Amino acid sequence: KKMKRLMKEMKDFKTGKTDLPLHPGASIFLCVDSRRMDVCRALITGPVDTPYAMGAFAFDIFFPDQYPQQPPMVKLITTGAGTVRFNPNLYNDGKVCLSLLGTWHGGDATEKWLPERSTLYQVLVSIQSIIMVEQPMYNEPGVGGEGTADGDRQSKLYNDVVIRSTVRFAMFEMLRKPVQGFENVIRTHFKLNRPTIDRLLTTYVAAAEPSDSAAIAKSVDQLRKELAQLANEDVAEAEAECDDPPCAESAATTDANTELPSSASVLATGEAAASPSPAALDDSEFYN
Repeated sequence: KKMKRLMKEMKDFKTGKTDLPLHPGASIFLCVDSRRMDVCRALITGPVDTPYAMGAFAFDIFFPDQYPQQPPMVKLITTGAGTVRFNPNLYNDGKVCLSLLGTWHGGDATEKWLPERSTLYQVLVSIQSIIMVEQPMYNEPGVGGEGTADGDRQSKLYNDVVIRSTVRFAMFEMLRKPVQGFENVIRTHFKLNRPTIDRLLTTYVAAAEPSDSAAIAKSVDQLRKELAQLANEDVAEAEAECDDPPCAESAATTDANTELPSSASVLATGEAAASPSPAALDDSEFYN
């Protein structure tokens, strides 16, 4: 029953019957080991207008033998080597706290895993839309004050920490050392969104608290150097393919508001890893 269900879900991804979000403002990509369909890796980009905006967050996924009677197991692997808790629901050890996964026991029955109806698609979209929100501090049970002056102040301080960690680990480190299996996806994400990210970084520096300004400025400077290197590489590649200088200039100035290319063109060339485990996907197929 497990494999039959997985084959149906993966077929729906592959044929487009189930469409994962694919937009500069928020995307989800899925890498599936063709030899182990029960082993996957997902890359979720943070939604705009949240402290996760434009960051790339990787998750390892494993489907237990009892699937779909039991939900998949999901672990966040973008944690700054276990140093960052990005959200009350995203622990620094990789735990993803979500009713749908059975790792959070609050909420009503409609939020829990339903074997006949719940899917991996629902899990991934829930992480992006329910966990990666504008004010994640309020995801913590019992935390109140939303809409009050003190609550807004505490929420901003919380967001400042998340923003700094997103810039450092989900942008700079992700671009410098892309998570295995999504090298080309990550490069394309940052290349297409480079102007938007640069404007975002400017707002982060301007809005930083005095006590946090040096740390965020350092992370922003590091990321801008990586983005500049990415742009220079694009120019060099374009010049190598085109003798006309204006052609190279055009290739280097991608409109950040343009829709991302189709999943087939963006994802077809992912690097293969060494072994079929949740931490390393081999001979992979990509879906979006």
